[in-house]
Amino acid sequence: MIRSHLKLPGIEKLTDSGFCKVVQLGADGLDYILFGNECDYHASILGFFLSSSDLSFNYGPGLEIDLSSGDGRWNVYGMGKLIIRPDSGMIYFTGDSTDYGTGIDRDHVERMKSVLESAGYTDVSCSSR
Repeated sequence: MIRSHLKLPGIEKLTDSGFCKVVQLGADGLDYILFGNECDYHASILGFFLSSSDLSFNYGPGLEIDLSSGDGRWNVYGMGKLIIRPDSGMIYFTGDSTDYGTGIDRDHVERMKSVLESAGYTDVSCSSR
């Protein structure tokens, strides 16, 4: 089953053009796209979702979340940025997380395409990795 999580601090829905951070996640059998403000850390976006969903996690060195601490209930597919142009129906996944050393996962974008298209994003693409 596919579900998108669009409600995080500062982003109620993707209606404004611009950039935002993104975390591609699988949790309890569902796929998620987690959005945050451009200045948010990927760890903050992920931590907010995991704690509000009662999913356990541990912090690694620094403020990063240990990506192996999900007890099999969640895993991160990718992280990066989105370029959003709602007026033209364009959403573009790009970049990576320097803290985690991971970029956008193309397969996850493909799995989420129908969800994004149903929200009006008919031009969904991502940078190659």
